[in-house]
Amino acid sequence: ALLNGVLGLRLPEDRAVSALSPEARAERTRALLARVLVATVDVGPTMAVIEDAHSLDSASWSLAAQVRSGIPGKLLVFSSRPLADSVGERAEALAGATRVTLDRLDDDDTVELVCGSLGVDRLSDEVRDLVLERAEGHPFFSQELAVSLRDAGAIVGDGGVARMAEPSGSAVAVPDTVQGVVASRIDSLEARQQMLLKVASVFGRTFDPEAVRDLLPEETARELFADDLESIEGRGLIEATNADRGSFAFAHSIVRDVSYQSMLHSQRRELHRAAAGWLEARRPERSQTLEPILAHHWLNAAGDGDDAEALSKAELHLTNAGLNALRQGAFVEAESFLSDAHSCHLRLPEDMRDQVREIEILKHLTTASFATHGFGSAEVSGISERTYALAQGRLTGRELFPILWGLWISTYHQHGGTAIELGDRLMEIAEDEGDDAAA
Repeated sequence: ALLNGVLGLRLPEDRAVSALSPEARAERTRALLARVLVATVDVGPTMAVIEDAHSLDSASWSLAAQVRSGIPGKLLVFSSRPLADSVGERAEALAGATRVTLDRLDDDDTVELVCGSLGVDRLSDEVRDLVLERAEGHPFFSQELAVSLRDAGAIVGDGGVARMAEPSGSAVAVPDTVQGVVASRIDSLEARQQMLLKVASVFGRTFDPEAVRDLLPEETARELFADDLESIEGRGLIEATNADRGSFAFAHSIVRDVSYQSMLHSQRRELHRAAAGWLEARRPERSQTLEPILAHHWLNAAGDGDDAEALSKAELHLTNAGLNALRQGAFVEAESFLSDAHSCHLRLPEDMRDQVREIEILKHLTTASFATHGFGSAEVSGISERTYALAQGRLTGRELFPILWGLWISTYHQHGGTAIELGDRLMEIAEDEGDDAAA
């Protein structure tokens, strides 16, 4: 049952597991996973590679740190975009690590990369100088620039050599940024294919082709979807991520970003709403793992407006995502999800707000904030006070006890008199409820 949140399972929890605090549950889950991983690789020299480490949540970094300490003599490699200063779990996992920074390509490597992209043996001096001057060693920019010029007819292959199509000295319009180059390549597609990329971009870097097809607004586009997908893939803008072609990804995050940013805000909101509806209807078996994704879509469907339905659904999925993160020990993410859920709740029309529901969100937010900021922090005190103020007169006995306990913990080191009063109130509740252990 400890692995439910990790593997998306729904195994029943026994009383011992259900009684665990979020911190204890997270610690035991990491210990279990670490033991499994250690047993798996305890067969000789082993290298474990963790790609896209910039996307890891705090619970995953904690697990990485535990695995690293539990597998002496093994090589653990992280590949990542540039990371901000390492703190907390990330700092622990990367302590003493050797860092290798991938710099810009030198001229020879750039030329080799571009030749491979164009399918030629070498570049003419004009093409070489143009690519090196504009792309400045940026791998993706170099590739996209060369392919863009080829697709536009500005570069031709002649006997294994890429040459400028126009005579020397003729002006060639070349965008100054990689985003501009990608935009020009997308603009060269048919309008129907551009829409396919826009819909796909709403799902992120990777996307389910079935979902994209279903969300296309025109019947003709849905009928020609397979051909268009293959055509765009042939242009190198997207690629299949598995053998059965059930999942695709943009060739680079820049391609996805350019496609997404080419839409009006109103169009994005409509597509995010449609994406959320599609996922809720077609993927109910993955509801637990989809909570953060559904929250993302409903948040973007709401935008900066007052769409009550979108805000209400965003609140629901953010709360669920926060609770799942708490169970997994991802306290930083739990705090973020629950804080956003509370913000959504406050944006709802007055007649749709529910103070009991708000109390539940704040109660769990207090738990997450305890773990990330520590007892007595200003963040925890503020949330605890708000929760207790809402709970008074609405909750009693056992329902009020954990809220009062959270406030007592947060004030213990700062407000002695208040802490004593709260402690007395806790004792009264425990005695009234007949809870000898608490008393």
